[in-house]
Amino acid sequence: VKLGDITVADIVRDELYKIKNLSKGRVAPEIVGTDAAGRPMRLKDFRGKVVVLVFWSSWDAEAARSLEILRKTMSRNVAKPLVVLGVNRDSLMNLRALEADRLVTWRNFSDPQQKIAHDYRVSGWPYCMVLGRDGVIHYRGSVGSFAEAVANDLLLAREKKSP
Repeated sequence: VKLGDITVADIVRDELYKIKNLSKGRVAPEIVGTDAAGRPMRLKDFRGKVVVLVFWSSWDAEAARSLEILRKTMSRNVAKPLVVLGVNRDSLMNLRALEADRLVTWRNFSDPQQKIAHDYRVSGWPYCMVLGRDGVIHYRGSVGSFAEAVANDLLLAREKKSP
């Protein structure tokens, strides 16, 4: 059955993909790309750290607020095994300008064609995922206090296990 430009079968396939690959408790799909400087990046290179993965662009309605929250999260956790990684859909030139102006202080996958965002089925921006040290998804939703609380819990869980 066709619903506009898409079939019900396509919708079901997409939902099954989300359940199988993007649900809480699943290992996040690998991301391979480049940062604003053209350096190669892979998501799995950050295993061993709690990852706050943020899909964003400078024109998102909540961009300024989200960027401020992420800068504070990074500054509060500077000595901890936590990393913020962005997936940014701005033009490469604009992303480089944001980084040069220090509005963005973390590495970003450059994704102006939104291929990574499509693979992660991102439909609302900005969008945040918190991944454990093993790459498992623990949170999906908005940038903010819930994401930071999950990240802090993951950091504390490791500290409690250490001798």
